Amino acid sequence: MSIRGVFMALTIPLFLLMAAVNGAVLYFQEQSEMSRALNDQALAAAIVTAEFIAEMDDPQTDLSKPQRQMALNTAARHIEGLQGLYLVENSGSITPLINGSVEWTPAAEWTEQSAVPAAYFDETTNAAFFAAIHPAGSGRAVAARIDAAPLSANAAQMTQIIVLIILAVSIFSAALSLLVARHISRELKWNGKALNKPSQELAAEQFKIRETCDLSDAVRLMKASRDAAEMRHRRDSERASLRRDALSAARELQSDLFADTAVKLGLAAAAVRICGEVPLGSFYVLVEEEGGGGHIMIGLCQPGQRQSETANAAANAVANAAAARRFIEVNLTALGLEKCLKLAREAFNIEEIEILSWSPGHVPQDQNTLLCNASAETRRDALKIAASTKGLPPDQVLDAIACLLKPTGIFAAISTGETV
Repeated sequence: MSIRGVFMALTIPLFLLMAAVNGAVLYFQEQSEMSRALNDQALAAAIVTAEFIAEMDDPQTDLSKPQRQMALNTAARHIEGLQGLYLVENSGSITPLINGSVEWTPAAEWTEQSAVPAAYFDETTNAAFFAAIHPAGSGRAVAARIDAAPLSANAAQMTQIIVLIILAVSIFSAALSLLVARHISRELKWNGKALNKPSQELAAEQFKIRETCDLSDAVRLMKASRDAAEMRHRRDSERASLRRDALSAARELQSDLFADTAVKLGLAAAAVRICGEVPLGSFYVLVEEEGGGGHIMIGLCQPGQRQSETANAAANAVANAAAARRFIEVNLTALGLEKCLKLAREAFNIEEIEILSWSPGHVPQDQNTLLCNASAETRRDALKIAASTKGLPPDQVLDAIACLLKPTGIFAAISTGETV
């Protein structure tokens, strides 16, 4: 996942959650204030009208006069959302006080001292309204009814505002995430270029983020370490080239031709390793026979002429070793073991060779069998280690010998037990 994706996945939901919570708080606060305002409006209309009527001895007669009726209607028009004013008697009679009052039977109870505001729902029109009732003298009260449509309109308006706020916040958070991610990605890209291109130099002033600045310091340190390692490697290579001669080249070729190996040969698993600086011309051969048999051989070839280990003699010894191995691998099955080895001895000056062979009817009894050409003392110690490591794979047996003895010679371990 990219840095841009991570930032957007983290910041956008967080900003949206904050906007939604703040929007919900704002919505309920506005609705609560609007409800309280409509309640207060209904209560004020009921109280003012009740106090006006309380001074009358006969409200029914006084309010039937045209002047009083006109005055009430004129005053009612100044009350926004007023749906009706009613004179309620203890006897149950309800008299509308203004023209156009909605047909309604106040169901609220009142006391002689206090007004009662309440919210109602008109089941006949499916419209909500607010009402208040206030005592207007002995045995009567005034009820006022206010339409709750402003509350619904306010809810719709607040919903639109909150949706717009959430959209704006989402756009802002996405833009902010992209901006920050782009800034970080650019500084990380600078570090990558500096690490991959030796000529790229980094200036501390380029970085505005402390962490990427620290990273650039680490990149500079890694770059300096890499440059130093490369320079050291070139210097060592140049020194090695100056010291390189035919003898060292022959030894390097021999180590390449006869590298450590671990293979499965028929019924056995075998591993061979050259330890230390063995004589030039040393070799090993692994041959698999049909039916599960196999042969492993360790030998030494002479250069082909009686001379000290000069450059030509070293090259000839390695060449004889490589040719002998190839000859035996190709011709052993066709010629047979004895004839093949006889021809190989004559053709490639094989001075010494040790052989271990097995077949389905003749398998070494020991779980781990060791073959080596080393000094008598090293051979004895290696055999002890091989005997004590029964159950381990051949390559691990050779690991133990190489680690404990630091020997010089060629060692081959053959396993025919459960580790095969």
